[in-house]
Formats: sequence, structure tokens, C-alpha cells
Amino acid sequence: MSSGKLRSLLSIVCLGLCASPAVWALEEYSQDFEALDAGNPDALALDSWLVAGLVFDEAANFKFFYGNFPAPNGGPSFSGLTTGQGGPPQGAQQLSVYSDYNCCTEGGENEGHFNGTDLVQSNVFQEQTVAADDVGKLYTFRFDGKAGDLAGSTTALGFIQTLDPDDGFATTNFVSVDTTDLPDTWGSYAVSLLIDDSLVGQILQFGFSSVTSNFEASQMVYDNVSFLAQQIGGTATQIDGNFAGCIERGNPPLTAAPPDGTGTWDCTAAGFLAEANAIVVTLITGTADCGSPGAVCDNIGATIDGLFGVRARCANLATGQQVSFGPLLGATSVDCTANGLLAEDGAPVSIQFVGLAE
Repeated sequence: MSSGKLRSLLSIVCLGLCASPAVWALEEYSQDFEALDAGNPDALALDSWLVAGLVFDEAANFKFFYGNFPAPNGGPSFSGLTTGQGGPPQGAQQLSVYSDYNCCTEGGENEGHFNGTDLVQSNVFQEQTVAADDVGKLYTFRFDGKAGDLAGSTTALGFIQTLDPDDGFATTNFVSVDTTDLPDTWGSYAVSLLIDDSLVGQILQFGFSSVTSNFEASQMVYDNVSFLAQQIGGTATQIDGNFAGCIERGNPPLTAAPPDGTGTWDCTAAGFLAEANAIVVTLITGTADCGSPGAVCDNIGATIDGLFGVRARCANLATGQQVSFGPLLGATSVDCTANGLLAEDGAPVSIQFVGLAE
């Protein structure tokens, strides 16, 4: 048996046996790469980034897998920290992701980039394990991205995938956003996955991938990476709430989320879910609580969770006065009083907030 064939068989076995250990239960993750030491070759590995490669022939027939390995910081393979690619939201350091240009000459055979026809898939990712407590949650992988030097027939994407260790690490979910044609200006992108009970015990990975051949350019630049469970709701000030809820624009019905005694409401706990970037309206109604009869409130407002703010409207339902404001440009704090709403103690009031689901 040739070394290449042997390595292919071992790689297929490795798909089922060589996955890196992961923490039991999904953990939220957020990284802007500013605090990582760009001079440390292990900077990404110390932040739990992994890499793996898959090689296919020119007809896209699978040849072999290799990984998972700690992610390198720099060099010709997979990943590294870079500078000078961002504006103020991206800060000084970003994540550069590209192909494994060392692939593959083991055993004296030229494969991968070195035979000029193979397709090399290079993955840079985080890995965790799904637990029972994660069931019913919607997780969103969000990131900023821009073009690097990607060229030719190279493709790139961001992804969430799940793998079943009880079925040879078969892929059970793969959701992605194509980043191949991103412009050279920054944008924000996201994909989401709802965790159901069939995924308990499975491996979940989120990160970036490219497919290229024959040493074609493949760099993409990413930043402000997060993997978060959706939590949509809010907390009102100077409102004794009697109703609250959320609805996705164009996808009724409204999910009621009764506010608690502190003016807080939680649409997610009430069963509301929305795909990343879906337009969501959340609202609360109640009576103005200004502290004493006849007093005029000085701080009616709300803080909203889980939405990228677009616009808001406050109303005194007794007088008919309404104040609207926006665009909010992502802001999640609503100050009705500062925007001109007048309400005495006990007046019926409402706040409506429109945003994009995170």
C-alpha cells in the first residue's frame, strides 16, 4: 500500500477518533483580538483556536483529512494576527485566515497545493460540545469581515457546524455565510443555529474556511468575532409594566413576555426566537411610576437586550403624545423623557423598539 493511500485511510479514521477534546456545554465567546500577543506564535492557540485540513482531488473527491491542531499565529499555514486592516470598530489587530500552503508533501508525494490540481480546504475554528442545558437556545456566530488578497477560484466562508461522534463524526448541521466576494471595506455578518435535543453530546464548531488550489491567494480578514446565545428582552425605568412582548417583522404572532416586578421582560425565555439580523419589534406598556401622585416622570425609558437598535417610539396613551427617534445606529438605550415625552404618575405609557436580532 502506498504511503498516500495509507495516509488517506488513517485520515478517515482520524475523522472519528482524533477530534480535539472540548468543554462539556456551550460557552459564549467574544474576541476583538486586541489583547492577544501578536509576537507570540501560540497567541491564537492559547485562545483555543484550532485548524484542520481536508484535501480533495480536482473532481472534489475526498482524499484525506488532517487535524485538529493548535492554530498557528503567522507563517504559511492557516492563520495569523495582522495589523493595519481595520477602522475604529476593528482596532489595531485582526485575524488573518488563509490556506495551508504547506499542504502536503508527507511520504515523498506531492499532494494538495504541490500537485497543482488538488483542492485544499483549510479550516480555522473554535470547538465545543453541546450539553442538555443548551437545548432550545439559538446561538449566533457573528463577525466583521473584509477581503484580503483572495483571488482566482478560491472560495471562503464563515460557518457553524455540528458533528456526531457516535456516527463517525458525520456532519449533522452546516450553516454558513459566503465571504468569497466581500468588498475591501468592513461589514458585519452572522449565521445562527438552533440547538435541539438531537445535538446533545455532539461537537459544535464555528469559524472560517477556504478552498483553494495550486497556491492561489486566499487571505480573508476577520474581527469582532462572537458566539452568543440569543437573549432578547429589556428593562424599563419608571414604568410599572403590565404587558411586554416581541414579534419578528413579517412573521407573527407576537410572543408575550410578561414583565416582572422590576420592569424586566425576557422574550427569549418566553419562547421567542429570531434568526440573526431579522427585524424584531419589542414593546412594553404600563403605567408611569413617577414616585408620587401628581409627579411628572423624569426618567421614562428602557434598556434593550439582544437587538441592534434601529429606531424607537414612546407614547403617553392618555394624552396621545408620541416621540420617535432614530436611526439609533445600534444603540440599545431608550430615553423617552430626554426626547420630550411628558407623563404624570399613573398615566398609561408605552415604548416600542425596533432592532435587528443579534
